[in-house]
Amino acid sequence: MPATYPTYPSREQFARYLANYRSVLGLRVEYRSLVAGMAPSQAAGGGWAVDVARLDGASRKRFVARNVIFANGVYNDALLPPLQGKERFCGKIVHSSRYTNATDLGWANGKRVLVVGWGNSGSEIALDLVEHGARPTLLARSPQVVVPRDHLQVAQRLLHSHLNPLLALPFGWLALLPVLLLTDPVLKLAARIKYGGSLARAGLPQHWKGPLLRLLTEGVPPMMDVGTVQACIDGRIAVRREGLAGIDADGRVVFSDGSAEPFDGIVLATGYHLFSGHRHFLDAASLQRLGTGKEAIKTGSVVPGCELRLPNVWALFGRLQMIRDAAPALGRRIARRVHGGSRWRGAASWVWWVVEHVLIAWAVLAARRRLKQKARQLR
Repeated sequence: MPATYPTYPSREQFARYLANYRSVLGLRVEYRSLVAGMAPSQAAGGGWAVDVARLDGASRKRFVARNVIFANGVYNDALLPPLQGKERFCGKIVHSSRYTNATDLGWANGKRVLVVGWGNSGSEIALDLVEHGARPTLLARSPQVVVPRDHLQVAQRLLHSHLNPLLALPFGWLALLPVLLLTDPVLKLAARIKYGGSLARAGLPQHWKGPLLRLLTEGVPPMMDVGTVQACIDGRIAVRREGLAGIDADGRVVFSDGSAEPFDGIVLATGYHLFSGHRHFLDAASLQRLGTGKEAIKTGSVVPGCELRLPNVWALFGRLQMIRDAAPALGRRIARRVHGGSRWRGAASWVWWVVEHVLIAWAVLAARRRLKQKARQLR
């Protein structure tokens, strides 16, 4: 992005960047279209037949490609919890993926809106509602790891600028462990200094894990605070800890403690089905082989910049920094596959991987032997 852009570019700036990117590289982009089907091509050259349909139904095209990249992310289909009696609710009920702003939805100027969930989407939506004059209530049941966005941005920059060069060196991946052990306590200490006990006073439950530890073990990113916590402390955002029971006969929202309140709208910031977008267009046999959801991710079949369990089908997703790092290597892999480049470089990397781990095992065993010798001498 241009150096003149701020750390967090606006929607208009990001759209302008994408338009310039398309123009400079001469990319062909199909706007207002979706992938309606994808299956192995029956043509002589093989590859994949991809059907693309216009959203207005005006036309449908078929592309035959030797390589296909899934760049639609891993957070695909909206996860909608059951809400008993929702047909009795007189206002709008939208998932966070469909949220635009309070004015477009008719919730500005004093309207009461319930935001279910306080992850990144729910927290930012609640703050946007406040800024548009609405009166939001944040339903915060599950504990979150709260990190000020500026602090997390500093940590990401340091990790990206200092850790990536280390990973290119032999045994450089060993630097990951001390970095992870140090980063989490530092971020938690910074959050403690900034918020003190105000999170508990505001009724926001905190998770005991650090941001990176929870991301690695549960796949849940930290809540990057952009002002929501302060709005909860000030009372501009009401906080409730109860569960959502349903809608009563009068159209009020009923909570798990039996209390009920009237609202003009509900935002369900309840997350997504992971890695599920391809189930809407992939043929049955390929879908069964690739899988969906957390299980497909856990088995290692979904890695940014790598080939999936389908031939010549690749994945590219994640934060912009991850995409920036993975995209060049992915491009080289596809180029070698298409143009038949040399495979010696790939073979050499595997040989070095084996040598590296053999040396590590030898060093560990040698250290154990020395420790045993010293223990016998002390006896």
